[in-house]
Formats: sequence, C-alpha cells, structure tokens
Amino acid sequence: MSAGRWIITDGARWFFDAGADSLDFTSGPDSEVRHWLAERFERLPLAEIGERELVDALGLRQAIGRLAAAKADGVAPAPDDVDTLNLFAATPDVPPVLAGGRRQAGAGSIRVGQALSSLARDAVAMIGADDGRLRRCDADDCRMVFHDESRTGTRRWCSMQRCGNRAKVRAFRAKARGSMSILESDRPVPTVLRTDEFMLRPITADDAERDYAALMESREYLRLWEQSSWPADDFTVEANRDDLAGLEQRHAEHRAFTYTVVDPDDTQALGCVYVFPTSAKFLVAAAVTAVGDDAWADVDVVVYFWTRRSRMEQGMDERLLAALRGWFRDEWKAERTVYVTNEQFTQQAELLRRSDLALKFELVEPEKPGTYLVFG
Repeated sequence: MSAGRWIITDGARWFFDAGADSLDFTSGPDSEVRHWLAERFERLPLAEIGERELVDALGLRQAIGRLAAAKADGVAPAPDDVDTLNLFAATPDVPPVLAGGRRQAGAGSIRVGQALSSLARDAVAMIGADDGRLRRCDADDCRMVFHDESRTGTRRWCSMQRCGNRAKVRAFRAKARGSMSILESDRPVPTVLRTDEFMLRPITADDAERDYAALMESREYLRLWEQSSWPADDFTVEANRDDLAGLEQRHAEHRAFTYTVVDPDDTQALGCVYVFPTSAKFLVAAAVTAVGDDAWADVDVVVYFWTRRSRMEQGMDERLLAALRGWFRDEWKAERTVYVTNEQFTQQAELLRRSDLALKFELVEPEKPGTYLVFG
C-alpha cells in the first residue's frame, strides 16, 4: 500500500498525501470507501465488500478520523472511538508474503476484516506515538489532518499544491499592500456613520436602557441569530449594562468594535453592528469551510449586524447593509469585508442572498447547532 490520493474540491483536483494509510482511509467521500479498499489491498476482491462489511469499514474510518483529529488538537480521545479501534486491531490482519515460493500459502485473496485490522494497527501506531507529527494543515480555512513523514518534520500544509500555494499568494498580496488589517493595527477606526434614517456610533454602557428595549423587542430573532437562549425572557437592564461595559472596553482596546444603531436624534436604539478580525478567539475556534477559492486568511473585516424587529419589518436591515458596504469600503479602506448570519435566521439569510454578495464560507462554532453563512 502507499498513502496519497487525488481529491476534488471546489472543482479543483489536488493530491493529498496523508502520510499514513490509515489516515488516507479517512479522507475522501464515503461513496469511495469500497473502491479505495479494493485498490489499496490488491488481494481483496471488490465483490467481497458487501453492505455489512461497508458498515464496519465506515465505523472504523470515522473512529480513526476522530481520534486523529483529537490527537492533532491535543484533546482527550473519545473512549468509544478508542474501543472501536482496539477491537479491529485485535483481529487477524493481512500477513506479509514473500514472492518466489512454490506453495500458495498466503497468496490467495484476503477478507475485509483483515484489511480493516491492518488499517487499525497502522492507526494505533500513528496515534499512539508522541512524536508531534500528527497535525492539522496550517491554513486557517483548512481542517485536514496529516502525519508528517518528512525528514525534517517541518511539513505545514495538507498540500503544497493547494494550501501551500494559497499561503504564498496571500503573503505576496500582503507584502504588496504593505500594511496589516486595520483591526490588527493601532490605526484609529471610523467612529460615526450617518444617513437620513439612522446613525452608527460606538456603543457604551450608558446605552443600556435603550439597547435593552431593542433587544427584548427582537429577542426571538436574536436567539436564531445568536444560536443561543440570549436574550432570555428574564434578561435585565443591569445585566445588559454589564454586557455593554465589556463591549465598550473591547472597543477601546482595539480588539473588536461594536456600534449601536440609533435614530438621527440619538433617542432610540435600532440595532447593533459588530466588527471582528479573523483572529477573534471565537472565530479561531470555529470550523470555516470555503465555498469557492477564497481564503479565510485574506478576509480583512468580519461583520455581524441586526436591526430592531419593527425596523426590520420596514426594510431597514436592507438599507443598513447597503450603508455598511459603502462605509467599510470608503472609510475603513477594507478590501475584503464579509457579512455573517446564521442559516436559521432566515430573514437575514434571504436578505444577503438577495444582494449581489456571494456566499464565500460556511462557519460552524463549537456547541452551536446552526451553520453560519458568510457573504462577501
């Protein structure tokens, strides 16, 4: 056997060398598992891999994938996955055969169980080793796990053809721009956006009562947007004041920026806008999948926003989005701004789909059930 396979993603064909046969077994779609086994184990007839054997293969494949990811991420493995791997590894594997003899011992076809046992034993050796060579691709928008078989142990990418090349392009672009993201520098950020209908300014703890009224009016929408129980029915003005004090401090420390959306007279809160760099902790912890050829690392600004329910029903969210796009382009000088919503917040998801923005990424936050859609 030899590790490595061609993979097609986003219409592009690239070669992925997993570095271990058991890890290569976990890549690619489930529909290819039967053919993969028959190709990798020359003496395993394809016809021998029936539905029962396929169920066993998929179970082992999933267990190896999760165990390898846990090892790469430095977290404890799931005991059920450990038991599954050990169970397969304890059965007879494919014996080695030396060619040239007159007898047929060991030269006949093998069983599926033997092939799975060989893969399980390979995974035990790989995952059980504490050599630091099982790791994830360095690209921010890639979650591939590989075993570094290089002599120096310095491999960074799932594939130089794919993520390695993208990293070189990004580095070249950054050098050409000659500056870092405004969110990761000490440059001042814009403070006000004015239109005839609304105004944006940095939020403060003093906005607690007005912001609270907007939150509670819109709480059913916000729970879909936030993918949590926030704001709860018993949420209070004082609890909101504490939240806003934290947002105000974060804004002052240049870690992320929160703007309240108010009417032109600054008497009523109409919504909020949140601005993050891709290095924000919750975004770093999220699984980001590119829909096309865009790279998450190229994004300058990540924007979340919501409008008060009564104003959203009047179409203000669409006008706010239009104003934000011009603001980030002209005032922030951000070349790559993305706007994020949750797929379950259908009103806002449809708003973004109706615009000329394109779906660029899908984002999943740990312990949140819905997928976030990222448009740019």
